[in-house]
Amino acid sequence: MQHQLMLWMLLSAGFAVLAWKVRVLSLSGAVGAWFLGTVVFGIGGLEWMLPIIFSL
Repeated sequence: MQHQLMLWMLLSAGFAVLAWKVRVLSLSGAVGAWFLGTVVFGIGGLEWMLPIIFSL
C-alpha cells in the first residue's frame, strides 16, 4: 500500500504541475489538488479516487 501511495503522490503532483503550467489552476490550487488527491487516495484507495478522476 505504501508504494501505491507514493506512486499516487507522484502522479497527482504531475497532474497538478501540468494544470498549473497551462494556467488551469493557480499555484495554491495546484498544491490543494495535490494534497486532496493524496489524502483521498490514502484514506480510500483507488475506489475513492475513481469518482474524482472521472468527474473531470
